Amino acid sequence: MSKDYEIQVKGHKSIYAKEAESDTNASRKIKIYFSTPSYEMNDDTGVLLLISGFGASTNSKVYKKMRKEFADKYNLVTIQCDYFGNEFMQTEFLSGNYSLQQIDLNKMKNSLSEEDYSRMFDEGALVLTQLLDVNFTQENTIVLKKIQNESIHNFNDMGIMQAIDNITAVLTVLAIIYNNNVKINTKKIIAMGQSHGSYLGYLSNRLCPNLFHYILDNSAWVYPSYIDGGRSLVRKNGNLTIVTNYEYFAKKNNISFKFLDLKRMYQNFNNQCKIVCYHGAEDPLITLENKQSAVKDIENLVFNKITPEKVDGKVFTNCVHGLGADFLNLFDTFYKSYVEPEKSKGDTLEFDNYVEFQQLSIDYTSGLPVVELRNS
Repeated sequence: MSKDYEIQVKGHKSIYAKEAESDTNASRKIKIYFSTPSYEMNDDTGVLLLISGFGASTNSKVYKKMRKEFADKYNLVTIQCDYFGNEFMQTEFLSGNYSLQQIDLNKMKNSLSEEDYSRMFDEGALVLTQLLDVNFTQENTIVLKKIQNESIHNFNDMGIMQAIDNITAVLTVLAIIYNNNVKINTKKIIAMGQSHGSYLGYLSNRLCPNLFHYILDNSAWVYPSYIDGGRSLVRKNGNLTIVTNYEYFAKKNNISFKFLDLKRMYQNFNNQCKIVCYHGAEDPLITLENKQSAVKDIENLVFNKITPEKVDGKVFTNCVHGLGADFLNLFDTFYKSYVEPEKSKGDTLEFDNYVEFQQLSIDYTSGLPVVELRNS
């Protein structure tokens, strides 16, 4: 069995906060989870960064399983972190606080027994948790808005800070390994994600060139849609439809960087990382045409178009967003096809100490990223 660890380290301050707010900003912490093989690490031991996306948690059963199993099966140090604002990306149904945006009380009353209708309210306030315990005889729609306690110090920025935290997680764990006089294969550092997680893989590679040697992209979007638009989740329960709307701090405060779309991000960039992309032919969120257009000029990228004919029920169960992929089988397919034949090895990290990218200056001389965001 793998050896599993959980640590908490100081995180980079929010690059969006003013210097006057630095006291609050300086107290950020990142929780990092990592697993090492049960056997002794060696010069073929690689690193796998798992990046969760919307609705996914580092503590989910599937991610815990991946960290444990991949460490031993593929001789990897598996890493994951609770990155900047990820707690605001979850989808726990009817948990937390909400405001009511739309409801037809007369229709609700006519759709419920007198007893069930009375159970819906406590001192005049609608009890959301009761909604799933009653039987609506007619179609009803309720629209809610999720209330989130985001702030300039911690919010779902869907970009720079989230990528910096993931880079920090990898460099922190590598420092621990080196401090224990262990040498591993720095030519086998992999990032894997789905949707937003994959997008952060691209961004992390751009902000720390040559750290990653492989990226497994499952349905990465071209640009985070929820920065400029809203996010809505729909759940049906019999005749009841519940729509939950999310409006993120980034949108409300116009924190948007157009240079962070994939095409502009990799423009005039000498990409050395092998990127393996899997994208569905029927993806409604990021169309196949948009994705192909965004990545067609990225060097060292392999594009796998998943059509209905390639849906095998084992790796892919559909060809829409996320591909209904079995993460374990997908990684196995990717690893055997693209990683094992390479057999390249190295025991030193070779990436630039200074990175300039658009409005960002990043200094890695301390061993961890120090980021400055310049005004445009």
